[in-house]
Amino acid sequence: MGLRRIVNILIILVFCVAAGTPAPAPRRILSGSLASDEILLELLTRAHAVERLLAVSTLADDPLYSNIAPVPAAVQGRFGADLEGAMALRPDLVLLASFNKPETLARFKDARVATIVLGDFDSLAAIAAHIEQLGAALQLPAEAAALKKEMADALAAIKVPPGPRPSVLDFHQGGSVSGAGTLFEAVVAAAGGDDLAAKKGWRGWPTLGSETLATLAPDVIVAAGAEKDRDDIRKQLLEAPGWKSMRTVRTARLILVPERLLAATSHHVVGAVSLINKNMFSK
Repeated sequence: MGLRRIVNILIILVFCVAAGTPAPAPRRILSGSLASDEILLELLTRAHAVERLLAVSTLADDPLYSNIAPVPAAVQGRFGADLEGAMALRPDLVLLASFNKPETLARFKDARVATIVLGDFDSLAAIAAHIEQLGAALQLPAEAAALKKEMADALAAIKVPPGPRPSVLDFHQGGSVSGAGTLFEAVVAAAGGDDLAAKKGWRGWPTLGSETLATLAPDVIVAAGAEKDRDDIRKQLLEAPGWKSMRTVRTARLILVPERLLAATSHHVVGAVSLINKNMFSK
């Protein structure tokens, strides 16, 4: 390229910036978390532009956790620990989450690659905000607005009958529970229940001792799993320290939610809300 042509291009770029011409939409996008994988793929599919997504996280192919498995063949790359391989794809936008390693963020920032870090995952409103944020980054505001509306409409359509709200506790083998300030609390509230751990004043994901667990009496127990695993999960409950001593462990309604929905931090979390609601109030 001749010197005169380079100068002309620079002049054009200067005038574009001065005139407020918007930057071109990113065409080579890497996603480093399931949250961004699922939202990006939905927005780009609606825009018929899936080819802009070069790579998704390595978890995207795992049907246990992913709501987009199998990943469309058009998305061939996978973004994990191989940062040099990711850089070789020459991304113009990288999506990370607050739980990604700091060195991952630093690597892309040092290379001056545009990077967005999704922060809060503690509420349904935060997920809606992520959809809007990614829609703006992709220059697909209409698609983002439509997805947000569908999410809001689906939540509004969930019916909660009048009367006392059931108390809900989530089951983990290690004794941890989801309390105040977690997405689980928000999901349970939207479904029409009360997170028992949050009501007790516990925040985050505390690990409770057997004696403390034994004092709790939830109306509903939510566990990750498929319906075919019900007998096994019930057996785990009846054998787990603390849980087996709960006076309601045999009478509480056990609701099983697929891991990919219960752990979702994208619009797919509405599936968990709907499933908990349906099973919590069914006869």
